[in-house]
Amino acid sequence: MNDRIKRFNKLESIKNKEVESLEIALKNQRKILDELKQHLVQLEQDMNDAVTEFVTISDNGLHSIEDLWEARMQVESIEGEIAQTSMELKKCEIAVENITEELLNRYKEAKIMERAANRLYEKENSEKLAKEQSAIDDISLSRMGRNGVS
Repeated sequence: MNDRIKRFNKLESIKNKEVESLEIALKNQRKILDELKQHLVQLEQDMNDAVTEFVTISDNGLHSIEDLWEARMQVESIEGEIAQTSMELKKCEIAVENITEELLNRYKEAKIMERAANRLYEKENSEKLAKEQSAIDDISLSRMGRNGVS
């Protein structure tokens, strides 16, 4: 019985290590997610600034066509960065969801192993206590028998 308990404890330990590893991966992925969100906010601010600059150049009329073209290209460049960052953000969100789901599954598996090991331990303990109680009962009966005969 001890071997079975040891095996379950070892499996539980492995599952707990998997949980810890996934918790670290989730923490790292959430950090990346937060950084992407901050970068997206910055890009949106840059976009507003670039659009404002483009409007200023086009309304002013004192700038050359090259200045207007450069301002337009700046707006398009930032739009491309926003689109790319948005795609990365969605991928990162999906990764966070997948890691969270995997973490929950591993956590459940670890709990199952823990419960199984505890049940085996309790069963062994109750068997051990039953044997001890039986031995105590036998000793008591034999003493009573000897005391009653004398």
